Amino acid sequence: METKRLANWVAILLSFLAIGLISTHDTSELCHGKYYFGNTFKINWYKATHYCRSRGMFLVSINNHAQLNDVIKCIQKSGHMNLNNDLDMWTSGNDLGEEGQFFFSSTGERVT
Repeated sequence: METKRLANWVAILLSFLAIGLISTHDTSELCHGKYYFGNTFKINWYKATHYCRSRGMFLVSINNHAQLNDVIKCIQKSGHMNLNNDLDMWTSGNDLGEEGQFFFSSTGERVT
């Protein structure tokens, strides 16, 4: 049941993204890592993945609830929540190979 709940969270997270043009000065050192946050315009998952990879970055992979909470806290701390306080982001998890079966594009590992 816990795995299904996380998969549902990832599915919800995959439904949204507001990401802008990225340059090296747009990245932030937050929460023990380097992250890009932006909200200039909306793009789909494919474009977000390509954009990150073309700049040597990956979409975030969230492996458990603790990491999900950490990512949410980092985004809140950065000030990049939207006006409705919703979390709008893409993760590397997707179900492109088989509907409902989520895998991380960055590692090929199953979303658990």
